[in-house]
Amino acid sequence: MSGSLMPAMAMVLLSFRQERFVREAVRGALAQDYHDLEIVISDDASPDGTWRIVEEEAQAYRGPHRLILHRNATNLGLMGNLLTAVRLTRAPYLVLAAGDDVSEPQRVRRMAQAFAAKPHVVLAISNALAIDGDGKPFETQVAWPQGARVGTEDVFAKGMVIGGAGSAYARAVFDDFPEPDRRIYNDDAVFCQRAAMLGGIEILHERLLRYRRHGGNMSTAPSAAASGHALQQRILEHCPYWRMVLEQQRGDVIWAAEKGLISAEAARRLGAHADRHLRNLDMTVAALSSPGLLRRIAAVLRQRGEPMRRQVRLLLTAIAPELFLAASRLRHGSRRSAE
Repeated sequence: MSGSLMPAMAMVLLSFRQERFVREAVRGALAQDYHDLEIVISDDASPDGTWRIVEEEAQAYRGPHRLILHRNATNLGLMGNLLTAVRLTRAPYLVLAAGDDVSEPQRVRRMAQAFAAKPHVVLAISNALAIDGDGKPFETQVAWPQGARVGTEDVFAKGMVIGGAGSAYARAVFDDFPEPDRRIYNDDAVFCQRAAMLGGIEILHERLLRYRRHGGNMSTAPSAAASGHALQQRILEHCPYWRMVLEQQRGDVIWAAEKGLISAEAARRLGAHADRHLRNLDMTVAALSSPGLLRRIAAVLRQRGEPMRRQVRLLLTAIAPELFLAASRLRHGSRRSAE
Protein backbone atom coordinates (compact mmCIF):
# COMPACT_ATOMS: atom_id res chain seq x y z
CA MET A 1 0.00 0.00 0.00
CA SER A 2 1.46 3.37 -0.95
CA GLY A 3 2.22 6.00 1.67
CA SER A 4 -0.32 8.39 0.17
CA LEU A 5 -3.15 6.06 1.15
CA MET A 6 -2.01 5.77 4.74
CA PRO A 7 -3.71 7.88 7.44
CA ALA A 8 -2.20 10.63 9.51
CA MET A 9 -1.38 9.27 12.97
CA ALA A 10 -0.67 10.61 16.42
CA MET A 11 1.16 8.91 19.24
CA VAL A 12 -0.13 10.10 22.61
CA LEU A 13 2.37 9.50 25.40
CA LEU A 14 1.16 10.08 28.96
CA SER A 15 3.62 10.52 31.79
CA PHE A 16 3.38 10.85 35.54
CA ARG A 17 6.15 10.27 38.09
CA GLN A 18 8.16 8.05 35.76
CA GLU A 19 11.59 9.67 35.82
CA ARG A 20 13.29 6.26 35.92
CA PHE A 21 11.65 5.10 32.68
CA VAL A 22 10.39 8.09 30.72
CA ARG A 23 13.57 8.80 28.76
CA GLU A 24 13.41 5.38 27.11
CA ALA A 25 9.66 5.80 26.51
CA VAL A 26 10.17 9.17 24.79
CA ARG A 27 13.03 7.84 22.68
CA GLY A 28 10.83 4.94 21.59
CA ALA A 29 8.18 7.42 20.47
CA LEU A 30 10.66 9.64 18.62
CA ALA A 31 12.18 6.60 16.85
CA GLN A 32 8.94 5.68 15.07
CA ASP A 33 9.48 5.01 11.37
CA TYR A 34 6.07 6.26 10.20
CA HIS A 35 6.06 9.07 7.65
CA ASP A 36 3.09 11.14 8.88
CA LEU A 37 3.23 11.27 12.66
CA GLU A 38 2.45 13.79 15.36
CA ILE A 39 3.73 12.99 18.86
CA VAL A 40 1.88 14.44 21.85
CA ILE A 41 3.56 14.12 25.23
CA SER A 42 1.39 15.18 28.15
CA ASP A 43 2.71 15.12 31.69
CA ASP A 44 0.26 15.13 34.58
CA ALA A 45 2.10 17.59 36.86
CA SER A 46 4.76 15.09 37.90
CA PRO A 47 6.45 16.18 41.16
CA ASP A 48 9.74 14.44 40.25
CA GLY A 49 12.17 14.85 37.35
CA THR A 50 9.88 13.35 34.69
CA TRP A 51 9.11 16.63 32.92
CA ARG A 52 12.75 17.75 32.92
CA ILE A 53 13.71 14.54 31.12
CA VAL A 54 10.90 14.96 28.59
CA GLU A 55 12.10 18.47 27.79
CA GLU A 56 15.70 17.31 27.46
CA GLU A 57 14.77 14.65 24.92
CA ALA A 58 12.53 17.04 22.99
CA GLN A 59 15.22 19.70 22.77
CA ALA A 60 17.72 17.18 21.46
CA TYR A 61 15.35 15.78 18.81
CA ARG A 62 16.14 16.59 15.18
CA GLY A 63 13.81 14.15 13.43
CA PRO A 64 10.82 14.57 11.09
CA HIS A 65 7.94 14.07 13.52
CA ARG A 66 5.80 16.96 14.75
CA LEU A 67 6.24 17.20 18.50
CA ILE A 68 3.72 18.72 20.93
CA LEU A 69 4.66 19.04 24.60
CA HIS A 70 2.16 19.78 27.33
CA ARG A 71 2.30 19.80 31.10
CA ASN A 72 -0.83 20.04 33.24
CA ALA A 73 -0.70 22.80 35.84
CA THR A 74 -2.36 20.46 38.35
CA ASN A 75 -2.78 16.71 38.45
CA LEU A 76 -5.84 15.68 36.41
CA GLY A 77 -5.63 11.90 36.82
CA LEU A 78 -5.14 9.42 34.03
CA MET A 79 -8.46 10.07 32.29
CA GLY A 80 -8.12 13.83 32.50
CA ASN A 81 -4.58 13.72 31.18
CA LEU A 82 -5.60 11.46 28.29
CA LEU A 83 -8.53 13.66 27.27
CA THR A 84 -6.33 16.75 27.45
CA ALA A 85 -3.71 15.13 25.23
CA VAL A 86 -6.27 13.94 22.68
CA ARG A 87 -7.54 17.51 22.26
CA LEU A 88 -4.04 18.66 21.30
CA THR A 89 -4.13 16.74 18.02
CA ARG A 90 -6.65 16.31 15.21
CA ALA A 91 -5.13 13.12 13.83
CA PRO A 92 -7.83 10.56 12.92
CA TYR A 93 -6.02 7.71 14.68
CA LEU A 94 -4.22 7.74 18.01
CA VAL A 95 -1.67 5.25 19.33
CA LEU A 96 -1.52 5.34 23.13
CA ALA A 97 1.72 5.04 25.04
CA ALA A 98 2.68 5.17 28.72
CA GLY A 99 5.72 6.85 30.20
CA ASP A 100 7.14 3.59 31.50
CA ASP A 101 6.67 1.45 28.36
CA VAL A 102 8.77 1.35 25.18
CA SER A 103 7.23 1.35 21.69
CA GLU A 104 9.08 -0.55 18.97
CA PRO A 105 10.03 1.63 15.94
CA GLN A 106 7.44 0.01 13.66
CA ARG A 107 4.55 0.23 16.12
CA VAL A 108 2.74 3.24 14.62
CA ARG A 109 3.34 2.02 11.07
CA ARG A 110 1.84 -1.38 11.75
CA MET A 111 -1.18 0.19 13.47
CA ALA A 112 -1.68 2.56 10.53
CA GLN A 113 -1.56 -0.35 8.11
CA ALA A 114 -4.24 -2.15 10.13
CA PHE A 115 -6.55 0.88 10.05
CA ALA A 116 -5.91 1.53 6.34
CA ALA A 117 -6.55 -2.09 5.36
CA LYS A 118 -9.83 -2.31 7.31
CA PRO A 119 -11.57 1.07 7.56
CA HIS A 120 -14.25 -0.35 9.87
CA VAL A 121 -11.64 -1.04 12.58
CA VAL A 122 -11.91 1.36 15.53
CA LEU A 123 -9.54 -0.31 17.98
CA ALA A 124 -6.27 -2.03 17.06
CA ILE A 125 -4.21 -3.83 19.68
CA SER A 126 -0.95 -5.71 19.55
CA ASN A 127 0.90 -8.20 21.62
CA ALA A 128 3.56 -6.87 23.96
CA LEU A 129 6.80 -8.11 25.48
CA ALA A 130 6.56 -7.95 29.27
CA ILE A 131 9.73 -6.57 30.86
CA ASP A 132 10.75 -5.83 34.43
CA GLY A 133 11.94 -2.54 35.89
CA ASP A 134 15.43 -3.11 34.48
CA GLY A 135 14.16 -3.88 30.97
CA LYS A 136 14.72 -7.64 31.23
CA PRO A 137 12.01 -9.77 29.56
CA PHE A 138 10.12 -12.19 31.78
CA GLU A 139 10.47 -15.83 30.87
CA THR A 140 6.68 -16.29 30.92
CA GLN A 141 4.92 -14.16 28.30
CA VAL A 142 1.20 -13.80 27.57
CA ALA A 143 0.04 -13.23 24.00
CA TRP A 144 -3.07 -13.26 21.88
CA PRO A 145 -3.05 -16.57 19.96
CA GLN A 146 -3.04 -16.62 16.17
CA GLY A 147 -6.56 -16.38 14.82
CA ALA A 148 -7.94 -14.69 17.94
CA ARG A 149 -10.98 -12.52 17.29
CA VAL A 150 -12.91 -10.20 19.60
CA GLY A 151 -16.39 -9.02 18.72
CA THR A 152 -18.99 -6.75 20.24
CA GLU A 153 -20.74 -9.59 22.07
CA ASP A 154 -17.45 -10.78 23.56
CA VAL A 155 -16.79 -7.34 25.01
CA PHE A 156 -20.27 -6.71 26.38
CA ALA A 157 -21.45 -10.19 27.35
CA LYS A 158 -18.18 -11.25 28.98
CA GLY A 159 -17.25 -7.85 30.34
CA MET A 160 -13.92 -8.00 28.49
CA VAL A 161 -11.58 -5.02 28.68
CA ILE A 162 -9.44 -4.97 25.54
CA GLY A 163 -6.67 -2.54 24.78
CA GLY A 164 -4.59 -1.20 27.62
CA ALA A 165 -0.96 -0.40 26.95
CA GLY A 166 -0.94 -1.78 23.40
CA SER A 167 -3.99 0.03 22.04
CA ALA A 168 -4.62 2.42 19.17
CA TYR A 169 -8.01 4.05 18.54
CA ALA A 170 -9.91 5.87 15.85
CA ARG A 171 -10.70 9.21 17.42
CA ALA A 172 -14.42 8.54 17.05
CA VAL A 173 -14.30 6.85 20.47
CA PHE A 174 -13.47 10.31 21.86
CA ASP A 175 -15.37 12.61 19.50
CA ASP A 176 -18.65 10.75 19.02
CA PHE A 177 -19.46 10.49 22.75
CA PRO A 178 -19.62 12.88 25.69
CA GLU A 179 -16.53 13.19 27.84
CA PRO A 180 -16.41 10.24 30.28
CA ASP A 181 -16.27 10.63 34.03
CA ARG A 182 -12.74 11.78 34.82
CA ARG A 183 -12.66 9.78 38.03
CA ILE A 184 -12.36 6.63 35.90
CA TYR A 185 -8.73 5.57 35.60
CA ASN A 186 -9.35 2.37 33.62
CA ASP A 187 -9.65 4.26 30.36
CA ASP A 188 -9.66 1.06 28.28
CA ALA A 189 -12.83 -0.11 30.07
CA VAL A 190 -14.64 2.88 28.55
CA PHE A 191 -13.04 3.19 25.11
CA CYS A 192 -12.92 -0.55 24.41
CA GLN A 193 -16.69 -0.80 24.73
CA ARG A 194 -17.18 2.32 22.61
CA ALA A 195 -14.96 0.76 19.94
CA ALA A 196 -16.94 -2.47 20.07
CA MET A 197 -20.13 -0.53 19.37
CA LEU A 198 -18.69 1.64 16.60
CA GLY A 199 -16.86 -0.94 14.53
CA GLY A 200 -14.29 -3.69 14.61
CA ILE A 201 -11.42 -4.69 16.86
CA GLU A 202 -8.25 -5.87 15.15
CA ILE A 203 -5.52 -7.91 16.87
CA LEU A 204 -1.93 -7.63 15.63
CA HIS A 205 0.00 -10.64 16.81
CA GLU A 206 3.50 -9.21 16.67
CA ARG A 207 4.97 -7.67 19.82
CA LEU A 208 5.03 -3.94 19.11
CA LEU A 209 5.52 -2.77 22.67
CA ARG A 210 7.74 -3.50 25.63
CA TYR A 211 5.28 -3.40 28.52
CA ARG A 212 6.97 -2.72 31.83
CA ARG A 213 5.74 -4.51 34.94
CA HIS A 214 7.17 -3.05 38.11
CA GLY A 215 6.18 -2.03 41.62
CA GLY A 216 4.74 1.27 40.42
CA ASN A 217 2.18 -0.26 38.04
CA MET A 218 -1.44 0.57 38.74
CA SER A 219 -2.43 -3.10 39.04
CA THR A 220 -0.53 -5.27 41.49
CA ALA A 221 -1.02 -8.62 43.20
CA PRO A 222 -2.58 -8.70 46.69
CA SER A 223 -0.13 -7.79 49.42
CA ALA A 224 1.47 -10.72 51.19
CA ALA A 225 0.54 -9.11 54.51
CA ALA A 226 -3.17 -8.80 53.72
CA SER A 227 -5.65 -10.84 55.73
CA GLY A 228 -8.73 -12.48 54.33
CA HIS A 229 -10.89 -9.81 55.98
CA ALA A 230 -8.70 -7.07 54.49
CA LEU A 231 -9.11 -8.65 51.05
CA GLN A 232 -12.90 -8.63 51.42
CA GLN A 233 -12.82 -4.99 52.51
CA ARG A 234 -10.59 -4.02 49.62
CA ILE A 235 -13.02 -5.55 47.12
CA LEU A 236 -15.98 -3.87 48.80
CA GLU A 237 -14.18 -0.52 48.70
CA HIS A 238 -13.61 -0.93 44.95
CA CYS A 239 -17.20 -1.90 44.15
CA PRO A 240 -18.49 1.71 44.06
CA TYR A 241 -15.75 2.53 41.54
CA TRP A 242 -16.72 -0.36 39.27
CA ARG A 243 -20.36 0.66 39.57
CA MET A 244 -19.32 4.07 38.25
CA VAL A 245 -17.50 2.39 35.33
CA LEU A 246 -20.50 0.18 34.53
CA GLU A 247 -22.86 3.13 34.69
CA GLN A 248 -20.57 5.00 32.29
CA GLN A 249 -20.68 2.03 29.92
CA ARG A 250 -24.47 1.82 30.23
CA GLY A 251 -24.77 5.53 29.53
CA ASP A 252 -22.59 5.18 26.44
CA VAL A 253 -24.97 2.53 25.07
CA ILE A 254 -27.93 4.87 25.57
CA TRP A 255 -26.05 7.75 23.92
CA ALA A 256 -25.02 5.60 20.96
CA ALA A 257 -28.64 4.57 20.40
CA GLU A 258 -29.97 8.13 20.67
CA LYS A 259 -27.40 9.38 18.15
CA GLY A 260 -28.05 6.54 15.72
CA LEU A 261 -24.60 5.03 16.15
CA ILE A 262 -26.15 1.63 16.91
CA SER A 263 -29.57 0.15 16.22
CA ALA A 264 -32.36 -0.01 18.76
CA GLU A 265 -32.02 -3.80 18.85
CA ALA A 266 -28.28 -3.56 19.53
CA ALA A 267 -28.94 -1.02 22.28
CA ARG A 268 -31.48 -3.34 23.90
CA ARG A 269 -29.10 -6.29 23.77
CA LEU A 270 -26.01 -4.42 24.93
CA GLY A 271 -27.96 -2.59 27.61
CA ALA A 272 -29.16 -5.93 28.96
CA HIS A 273 -25.55 -7.07 29.30
CA ALA A 274 -24.67 -3.89 31.19
CA ASP A 275 -27.67 -4.32 33.49
CA ARG A 276 -26.63 -7.91 34.22
CA HIS A 277 -23.12 -6.82 35.17
CA LEU A 278 -24.60 -4.19 37.49
CA ARG A 279 -26.84 -6.79 39.16
CA ASN A 280 -23.90 -9.14 39.56
CA LEU A 281 -21.91 -6.34 41.18
CA ASP A 282 -24.72 -5.99 43.71
CA MET A 283 -24.55 -9.75 44.27
CA THR A 284 -20.82 -9.44 44.89
CA VAL A 285 -21.45 -6.82 47.57
CA ALA A 286 -24.10 -9.05 49.14
CA ALA A 287 -21.79 -12.08 49.03
CA LEU A 288 -19.04 -10.25 50.88
CA SER A 289 -21.09 -8.25 53.37
CA SER A 290 -24.23 -10.26 54.20
CA PRO A 291 -24.39 -11.72 57.72
CA GLY A 292 -24.42 -15.50 57.73
CA LEU A 293 -22.84 -18.16 55.58
CA LEU A 294 -26.05 -19.22 53.81
CA ARG A 295 -26.87 -15.68 52.68
CA ARG A 296 -23.41 -15.27 51.22
CA ILE A 297 -23.64 -18.53 49.33
CA ALA A 298 -27.10 -17.60 48.06
CA ALA A 299 -25.79 -14.25 46.81
CA VAL A 300 -23.11 -16.01 44.74
CA LEU A 301 -25.63 -18.46 43.32
CA ARG A 302 -27.92 -15.61 42.23
CA GLN A 303 -25.27 -14.31 39.83
CA ARG A 304 -26.18 -14.74 36.18
CA GLY A 305 -23.98 -15.41 33.20
CA GLU A 306 -20.66 -15.30 35.04
CA PRO A 307 -17.99 -17.92 34.19
CA MET A 308 -17.81 -20.78 36.67
CA ARG A 309 -14.23 -19.90 37.60
CA ARG A 310 -15.24 -16.37 38.58
CA GLN A 311 -18.13 -17.67 40.67
CA VAL A 312 -15.86 -20.13 42.47
CA ARG A 313 -13.37 -17.35 43.21
CA LEU A 314 -16.15 -15.16 44.62
CA LEU A 315 -17.51 -18.03 46.69
CA LEU A 316 -14.10 -18.72 48.23
CA THR A 317 -13.53 -15.01 48.87
CA ALA A 318 -16.92 -14.78 50.56
CA ILE A 319 -16.83 -17.86 52.78
CA ALA A 320 -13.12 -18.82 53.06
CA PRO A 321 -11.07 -15.69 52.32
CA GLU A 322 -7.94 -16.91 54.09
CA LEU A 323 -7.93 -20.03 51.90
CA PHE A 324 -8.42 -17.97 48.77
CA LEU A 325 -5.64 -15.57 49.79
CA ALA A 326 -3.25 -18.46 50.50
CA ALA A 327 -3.98 -19.96 47.08
CA SER A 328 -3.48 -16.55 45.45
CA ARG A 329 -0.11 -16.10 47.15
CA LEU A 330 0.94 -19.58 46.05
CA ARG A 331 -0.10 -18.86 42.47
CA HIS A 332 1.74 -15.52 42.35
CA GLY A 333 4.77 -17.07 44.03
CA SER A 334 4.91 -19.83 41.44
CA ARG A 335 4.58 -17.28 38.65
CA ARG A 336 7.43 -15.19 40.05
CA SER A 337 9.60 -18.30 40.33
CA ALA A 338 8.90 -19.14 36.70
CA GLU A 339 9.73 -15.59 35.66
